[in-house]
Amino acid sequence: MTFYLGRPGALATLKHPLRGITPTITRPVTITTLLSGAKSVQRGPDGRRTYELAWKALTHTDYSILEEFYLGGRGAGPFILIDPGRSNILSLNQSTSTTAGPANSTDGFSVAGTGESLSSASTPVYRTGGRSLAWALPNIVSGGVLVFAAPATLTQIPVLASTAYAAQIRVRLAATTPAVSLTLQLVWLDSAGATISTTASTPTSGSSSTWTQITATATSPATAVYVRMQVTAAVTAVATDTFTRTSSSGLGTADVGGTWTDSGGAATDYTVGSGAGSHSMSATGSARRSTLAVSAADLETLVTVTVPVVALTQDIRAELIARYVDANNFLYAEARFAPAGALTVAVVKCIAGVFTTVATATPTTGTYSAASSWKLRFRVVGSSLRARLWPALGTEPSTWDIDATDAALTSAGGVGLRSTLIAGNTNTLPVALAYDNFAAGYSSTVYIDTPGLHMASTVPTWTLGTGIPLVTVTALTDTYKILPRHDGAWTLTEVG
Repeated sequence: MTFYLGRPGALATLKHPLRGITPTITRPVTITTLLSGAKSVQRGPDGRRTYELAWKALTHTDYSILEEFYLGGRGAGPFILIDPGRSNILSLNQSTSTTAGPANSTDGFSVAGTGESLSSASTPVYRTGGRSLAWALPNIVSGGVLVFAAPATLTQIPVLASTAYAAQIRVRLAATTPAVSLTLQLVWLDSAGATISTTASTPTSGSSSTWTQITATATSPATAVYVRMQVTAAVTAVATDTFTRTSSSGLGTADVGGTWTDSGGAATDYTVGSGAGSHSMSATGSARRSTLAVSAADLETLVTVTVPVVALTQDIRAELIARYVDANNFLYAEARFAPAGALTVAVVKCIAGVFTTVATATPTTGTYSAASSWKLRFRVVGSSLRARLWPALGTEPSTWDIDATDAALTSAGGVGLRSTLIAGNTNTLPVALAYDNFAAGYSSTVYIDTPGLHMASTVPTWTLGTGIPLVTVTALTDTYKILPRHDGAWTLTEVG
């Protein structure tokens, strides 16, 4: 068996050490006891880790290669080790989920979707004594991507070219609803970190009752130097509508979620055309409402709304409904288009026919103009009510304009749209709000455990999440030194 040492893309092949690659000095750590009694483990600031590479005998070629490292002929590093005798080439925290490093750490993982988050979960876990990674997926419109970060100082995880690899991960859902489709991907990269190609597993539906293993196998491209391992998630939508149809009387049937039920005014006040659904208000102090008879308690809704004019005297309001039980009981987030271009976002509850404002805020972009388009997002989870409003052509903020708590209505209900022209408004009538790209879906949490990546030919069965990493680089320094020893062994030592 051989092992590989050097820079990514320029690895030297050496005879495998007799006793493998052994860490002879562990990095010093500090153990801090918290007030709660829990212990936090932290790396020491001046730690060095030394790996012993011991051979029974060296060929002249092997010895010459090691001499090159020792004398600096292979550069200053960073160097990596890839040992086919080990099952896992992810970094330590990735290979054991969140059990390594500081307590409950999520280091080594990142998420790409807006509103997604990561945390360390003590339950459920695949292996006794460990922790799993909890991946929250509230952004139901675009799904999510979980990325296994590269080891420190490297572009991504180093690999050998034209070599068969297998990747694995175990997943479990926090709840039976919604259905979540998960795909494990290997994104092959060249020496500059540019994508060559992507290998994807078969999309797999997770389960809330058992752990599901997802596997992806592939041979790395001839020019591959690195690989990025990631998981993509697609959450089943409750309702969506892009309004690509045409209707002169009623909003009709949504893409997903059934037929819209319109209430208030005449049927002709609800139209669809030019890629939008419209609510036309021909009198002040009036409202138009369209709902879909789905049933969800914890979910997120999103819509794009275009306001035709700047309001005069009183507001023009666009509203995004959740937990619609009946005409007298529902929640909504509201974009308030006020006179002089002023803009406010609000969360309102209607309980037993009484409307009460839960919270209001001024969005980051606090003014609007005629014919401008805005995106409104409303998330309801238990008693947590969150909303944000931003320009449709802008970047979605990472923070919420409103983060409120109200437990008056937590039961499941429908979703929908509502438009209001406040009494006293003096705009020329009718005033029509146009809605597009409506979407509603459940929030979800996916648990991740025992991820692994190895050379497919070296490990016949999965025994992942228990070994040391093969990519031995550190966040504290980017240089390694090869040193000979009097007993015939060599050591790979971190140097500052």
